[in-house]
Amino acid sequence: MATQAEKAGEQSAGERTPLMAKKRTDGMNLVAMTKAKIVFKRFRGKNMAMPFMPAVGLDDQTLATPDNASSIEAFRDCVLRAAGHKIVSQYLAVIWVILVVCVFVWYAIMVLGLHGIPFVADADLYTNISVNILSGLFSYVVSVDMPWRLSNAVHLCGGAEPGSDFYGRQTDCIWFHIPLQTRAWIVFAMLNNAGWQYVHQVLHIIYIDFHESNKMPAIWMLPTTMILSAGGGFVAAVLQIYAETKLRWASPEAMARFGPGVVEKVLDFWDKFTKHEQPKDDCLDGKSCLDVGKGAAV
Repeated sequence: MATQAEKAGEQSAGERTPLMAKKRTDGMNLVAMTKAKIVFKRFRGKNMAMPFMPAVGLDDQTLATPDNASSIEAFRDCVLRAAGHKIVSQYLAVIWVILVVCVFVWYAIMVLGLHGIPFVADADLYTNISVNILSGLFSYVVSVDMPWRLSNAVHLCGGAEPGSDFYGRQTDCIWFHIPLQTRAWIVFAMLNNAGWQYVHQVLHIIYIDFHESNKMPAIWMLPTTMILSAGGGFVAAVLQIYAETKLRWASPEAMARFGPGVVEKVLDFWDKFTKHEQPKDDCLDGKSCLDVGKGAAV
């Protein structure tokens, strides 16, 4: 018969087995999360796709043109590479944002009557100039992204498959992993955004005078096309951000594979801004979590 000490040892061993298994599982999850964190840091200096310019986030493999590509496909890839170049995606994008903010402030000052201009005709002229500049800025951004939107429209109509790029190659670009139906709705909303923006821009050219733009039919056509264009862009952005965030947060491995997006960047900034307490550095076998993550990433 087993002694009382042996029974106690067996009982404690039985209790430790689930505990050890749990620790092992937690350790594996921690390694995966650490790997995701390393990839997160690795992506900090790279271009990040925005809802209004998704082509910026394409990797070199996706933009690589195979030898058997047609001349049209090669031209498309060349245009997409140009749209993703840092001159367009970083420098011009920053200038664009600054201009939009400044011109919008200018427009708000004119509309609220805070300008101090004594003559009404001059105030109307400057208000009209600010509106036309804003319209031109938004027409620019949809034009820069139009090759990407049209490429995806053609791709979706030509037998696209989840996880495969324009040439049917497997890719880690998260956009191509969005379910086809959701991706189709996003592209449809983006094309509506661009289409109504072009109509809005044409109306501004036709009714370029301030007084003409405030008469029928321009007085209702201009705001209507603006709302329709903005609505398409908003729907596309929400759908894309939701779909990509859902893919990233499906598992730590998915986060490590796809890298951070808009939501993750905002959360990371907020975490640094609020100076949250850093996670403890203890990990498996007394090693630091960072070392374990590096070992897993190799």
